[in-house]
Amino acid sequence: MIGAWAAVRRMMGASGVGPSELSRRLGHSRSYITASIAQGSTPRLDTFARLARACGCRLVLETEDGSRGVGLYGQGDVG
Repeated sequence: MIGAWAAVRRMMGASGVGPSELSRRLGHSRSYITASIAQGSTPRLDTFARLARACGCRLVLETEDGSRGVGLYGQGDVG
């Protein structure tokens, strides 16, 4: 399993969203994003879901067999 910020970097790379754009979408400064990535702190689950959404990704929890899932963002989130 990879760390949260490694996953964010992958989502950013896959979606072509750079730190400046991600920051704008989240309403934070670019330094907030780059410092958070550099420090490697673990974001809360709701924050991680917003980061994923801002990168154009969905964060979904699934049962181990993959038969059921729950999306982790709502209508008011970044998009």
